[in-house]
Amino acid sequence: MVESPVRTYCTFSLGNGLFGIEASLVKEVAVLPSMTPIPQSPTAVRGYVNLRGQIVLALDLQSLLLQRPTPIGDDTRLVVFRPCLGDPFGILVDRVGDIVALHDERIETCMAGSLANGGEKQAPPEEELVTGIGKCDGELLSILDARKLLPIVDRAIAQCRAAPLHRD
Repeated sequence: MVESPVRTYCTFSLGNGLFGIEASLVKEVAVLPSMTPIPQSPTAVRGYVNLRGQIVLALDLQSLLLQRPTPIGDDTRLVVFRPCLGDPFGILVDRVGDIVALHDERIETCMAGSLANGGEKQAPPEEELVTGIGKCDGELLSILDARKLLPIVDRAIAQCRAAPLHRD
């Protein structure tokens, strides 16, 4: 019997969930520096940070997935991605976990909502981002596709620009 390929994942906590992203796509994990907010941006865009002279867009993954902002605490980190994914960006996480290796056969693939409904309408971000579920130390690990983060945020920005401004 041939074993399935092994992939490594950088794990982290958001709320009460355990998530993982392909470790090969992660450039670094940084202590969260001060952020500069971006006016009139979607809630998933927390702002820009300066990491050793490089300006990095900070995305709030918890806002995308769980519909509530990430509370900033002592364990909050910024997971910064490699340039192969686009302009410099990272995601806020509650706490960084370990690097884990999982065989592909131990990951149950999730079908994105956009495929399930024939591509008629866009899947919610949580369905679009979660590509699989694995088991890590007796806990469920939601595998996320980092390649889809910027396109989802780009759509959210486009929707913000298209929405009329409300005046009180």
